[in-house]
Amino acid sequence: MAESGIARFQTHFAGVRKILSLRRASPCPPSRDGAWMEAIFTYFDAISASINDRECQLNTLFFGVMPDTQLLPPGVENLVGCDRDLFRTVIKLGRLNLLSQNRQVQDLMSLGNRPNATPDGARKMSHCVTRPQSQRLERFMNGFGSTTEEDSLLSHNTNTSTSSAVDPDLLFWREWKEARIALQSWEFEPQKLIASLQGSTPISNTQVRDLGSLSEAFRYAALLYTERLASPNVPSTHNNFRNLVSQVVYYATSLEAGSSAEKFLLWPLFVVGSECVNEFQQNIVRSKCREITARSGYMNNLAALEVLERIWAGDYQDEEHDTGRAPFSWARCIGGPGVEVEWIMF
Repeated sequence: MAESGIARFQTHFAGVRKILSLRRASPCPPSRDGAWMEAIFTYFDAISASINDRECQLNTLFFGVMPDTQLLPPGVENLVGCDRDLFRTVIKLGRLNLLSQNRQVQDLMSLGNRPNATPDGARKMSHCVTRPQSQRLERFMNGFGSTTEEDSLLSHNTNTSTSSAVDPDLLFWREWKEARIALQSWEFEPQKLIASLQGSTPISNTQVRDLGSLSEAFRYAALLYTERLASPNVPSTHNNFRNLVSQVVYYATSLEAGSSAEKFLLWPLFVVGSECVNEFQQNIVRSKCREITARSGYMNNLAALEVLERIWAGDYQDEEHDTGRAPFSWARCIGGPGVEVEWIMF
């Protein structure tokens, strides 16, 4: 994975799930080391899912705990690139991507509303409707409001125990709106981070500032991701995209020179690079990927850059959008459903 930038994660995660299931079934009490490994695999899975056109395989439902359960001590997620509260939204992006394509997703609402529900009881639902009409899209994009009729439907469907009764169109927009609001309202809290790590991991003011910039890069990249899901046919030259691209680039370049936090920038750089039309900003992304590779030795950063170079060269600009394929430009470069390998942007 580190050398090529690709891996057979479908097979890998099947093994991970089996091993973690055995650990969960053992009489031994959960350990901090076990929680760390579960959280790291969950992080890898979420980042991979967002890029490779699939839903997360590992989530809190798989572990048999409630969604708000903490797998790691407070603050530790920042040391692998993304604040915990922010990551709770990032982990939903792969699912949102599938919903935008009217594809199958786990029935999480039904699971969450049933006592003692287990992942084995998860039902699948199929989405076979067209994308929302542009007029409805405009209402959501302009202030993220909705009509009284739509609000009533959303409220009704939120309280429905079986998601098969939910209009897939409204389900996508409800979850999209929730994610969007969460991303817009999130704020980095340095004092909270410092307090959570007190006595366990010494951290300097510079490191705190860098972790804040890193999480902001993740946040704006996630906003950019949701922007593309909402507007699959809008060109990257639109101001909505260009403004978000500029924000990611700003925070990516705000890190202290040689900062250890920089090695976690690949996912934000890849997402922003896929929408980047400014040559100066492309050069920044290009330089960052090469610098991270030079310091870490991980060639997956260059594999990601190779995909971006193909996008920037316009290799696919004359191709029509493939039915059933993700709205992201990288989908044509790295494959889609049925492809045996996944690209690793971590």
